Amino acid sequence: MSEEQMAALMRELVQTIGKPDLDKTLSYLADDATWETPEGTFHGKDELRRYLNWLATSVPDLTVTETGIGVVVQGNRAAFEHTMQGTFEGTRCTWLAMCAYEFAGDKIQKMRTVDDRLTILNQAAKGWLEGPIVHSLVKRAEKGL
Repeated sequence: MSEEQMAALMRELVQTIGKPDLDKTLSYLADDATWETPEGTFHGKDELRRYLNWLATSVPDLTVTETGIGVVVQGNRAAFEHTMQGTFEGTRCTWLAMCAYEFAGDKIQKMRTVDDRLTILNQAAKGWLEGPIVHSLVKRAEKGL
């Protein structure tokens, strides 16, 4: 598979994440694929299906937009910078994410995702207790900038 084909496959994959057709999303992944996320590490299509279903339920209107460096492919490895947007616990949120991919043939063998969870929490924390706590933590982290 060429680097251009890998980039195209990655772009197709992210457009299916969070959508109801889990089989289409899973079709881009090897049967024994692994996905490391902030929520945990998922091995094989059964665990990946469970995670993708949770994601689609938790953020039903999830969209992914290529940003920054976009997609960079070298050999059988790639990186993808993007923003994610969706409604999390009743609040519309936008956050930055980075994914690293490893390919085996024409399938994705391994994915690693890192995203800005503090930004999500800062946007979604609305209650009388969690709002002030999260906002205080964010202010402390940003102090001196």
